[in-house]
Parts: sequence; C-alpha cells; structure tokens
Amino acid sequence: MSTLVDKLNNHLKSLSKIIIDNKLQTESYMPLQKLLEAISFYIRKNNLDLTVDCTITSIECDVCYDPIKQKNEKNKITFQCNHCCCSNDCLKNYVMHSNRYLTDYQETKCPKCNKYLMPNIIENAYGGKDEFEIVLQKYEDERAARFDCGICYTKTRVDEGITFNCDHRFCPACVKEFAQAMIDQGSVSEKELACAICGEAISPIILKSILTQTYFERFIKFRNRNYIPENEEGAIVFYKCTGNDCEWFVVCDEAIEVVTCPSCRMRNCPKCRDAPHIGLTCEENEKKKEEERLERLRKQKEEEKAVKDKAEEDEFIEAAKKLGFKTCPHCKSMCERISGCNFMRCYSKSCAGKKNFCLLCEKAITDAQHYSHYKAQGPFGKICNALDGTPE
Repeated sequence: MSTLVDKLNNHLKSLSKIIIDNKLQTESYMPLQKLLEAISFYIRKNNLDLTVDCTITSIECDVCYDPIKQKNEKNKITFQCNHCCCSNDCLKNYVMHSNRYLTDYQETKCPKCNKYLMPNIIENAYGGKDEFEIVLQKYEDERAARFDCGICYTKTRVDEGITFNCDHRFCPACVKEFAQAMIDQGSVSEKELACAICGEAISPIILKSILTQTYFERFIKFRNRNYIPENEEGAIVFYKCTGNDCEWFVVCDEAIEVVTCPSCRMRNCPKCRDAPHIGLTCEENEKKKEEERLERLRKQKEEEKAVKDKAEEDEFIEAAKKLGFKTCPHCKSMCERISGCNFMRCYSKSCAGKKNFCLLCEKAITDAQHYSHYKAQGPFGKICNALDGTPE
C-alpha cells in the first residue's frame, strides 16, 4: 500500500506543479483541478497519508492566450477595458498583424471586447511616444516605393522625388544643384536645361518649385535674353505674361494668333494681350467687346429704371389709399367713391364699366352679388361677407 501511495503522491505533485508553472491552457485548469480534488478526496476517505495543492495562481493573456506566469506578471499590460496582454512583444506582434499598416495602429481593437485600444498603450509598448515615432518613420521608409535617381543613381522615395513631364524621376537635390549650375553659367535654353536622360526641356513650373526666387528670376532673365525665334524674318513680340502672379515673359512671332504661357498656361493674343479671338482681328475684337459693354450697361439702366418705377408706383398707391382710394382687382386702377354704396363699378379704359368690386374688401364681385355680398348690414354698411366671414 505504501508503494502505491508514494507513486500516486508523486504523480499528483507533478500534475500540481504543471498547473502552478502555467504549462497548460486555461481550459484545462478546471477539469484537472476537479480530478485532483476527487483523487484527494478518495485518498482522505481511505486514510491515506497524501496532500495535494490544487491552487490556480495565474491568469491568461487575452492576446496570445498563454498563461501569464507569476514571475512575468510585472510585464503584463492592462488595457483600459481591463483585459490584458502578457508582454510588450506580444502586443507589438498583435498590432502588426491586426492592421494593414503599422501607421494604422490607432485602429487596433481589443481581441476580447472589440474596443479601440488607447494609442498611448501601444506607444508605451515601443518605449514611449518618441521611440514609437522613430519606429513609424523607419517603417515608412522601408515600406515606401523607391526609384534610382537618373543623376546620382541613389535610391529615393517616389513621394519625395521630382517627376518631369517625360516621366523620368530625379531626387530634388540633384535637380536643384543641376539647375543652379546651368543658370550660373547662363546655359538656360530648352536644350541645355533639360532632362538628363531624354533631353526634354524641364518645365518652368518645376524649376520655380525648387529654386529660390533669386535663381528663378535669373533663369527668366537669361531665358528671355537668349531666346531666338524660329522665324527670324517676322516681327517679334515680347511681353510679360498677364496671368495672376506669373513672372514669365513671352517671346513669339507676331503671326501667331494664340500663345500659351509655358509657366502658368495662360492663353491670350500676343498682340493685344486679350483672351484668344480666333477669326477676329484685334480691332474687331475690341469693337465687339465695346458693343457687349454698352449692351450690358443698357440692360443695367433698364433694370434700375424698372426698380425705381416700381418703388414710385408703390409709394403712390400707398399715399392714395391713405386718401380713401381703392385698387380695382381687375385692372389695378385707383378708384374713388364720390357717392353711393360699397358696390363699385370700375370705369377705367380697361374695365369700361363692365367690372365690379367691393369697396370694403377690394375683391371682384358680380352684379348678382350687389346685395348678397353684404348680408350683415347691406351695401351701405361698414362690413361685408369677406370681412365678417359670412359665406356667400
């Protein structure tokens, strides 16, 4: 019997140690605990000398589901929802795999209750906000697509590079250094200040975005000074672009009808600086504009006169009503009762004595309503059906 008790005792102690050392999943705790308690009860019932410690002393990580050992409980991270994670590495791994990008870390949710985790909890797992910013920047640098600069051949992020109209890309430092060197030596023609790969001219818009104001002004000055028109026999037109805040100067053959500024893309006539007027000479266009201006002025004066006449008419009607005049609802003429009852017959040119209305309510009535419209006091009274609400 003693040999059996010793073996059983050793097995139970081993099982108890396994539980205490957190080497089993949480779902195994309760069945094992009940098993040990049942064996312990059997041993005590048979007066066997054996004791078993079945105390469960650990909790489970809500992220990886591993038990958190007592010796590692100081590394536990508690969320604002009271769920927890076993370590910083566990939380960092969860953040990386639960979001498409690390930059979306603020969208991380608790795996248990699905509530958003506070950003500072995640930042602290990386060593604090400053350390986390460094990690994010490094992550962005590694994730961003890169290209080989066509001048220095170093890899540069696409979103930090400069793309020419020919779709070739360069790093900003190389483009700026190249442009400044060419401007310093006065080599600013479209063939000289061009893409290093295909030779297409660099857009002035790109140059303005990377050069200082001093260098860009020098570029414009040199470009205009060195401009050689293709048609040397024709007259040359030279003028400053009329676009808002545009510093570009346009040089072209006067035979051209429409010129597009290479900087701001403003389109106009190089002779009169006006908007394009293809099919019309500058004089004809000016005459057309003057006619349109006079027509707008005429319409404006007509509208102002109509408003003024309406105001005067309203003022006259208001004054006439104060003197006892009434408005005919048919022709809108002003009528005055000299004598008689409230049944009025309008003798204006429009009504010609064929239209009637009530002097009290100024509503149109027929001959048949001469008396029926005044049920209360008759046509000589001071009230009519419309005023006292009596139905006709």
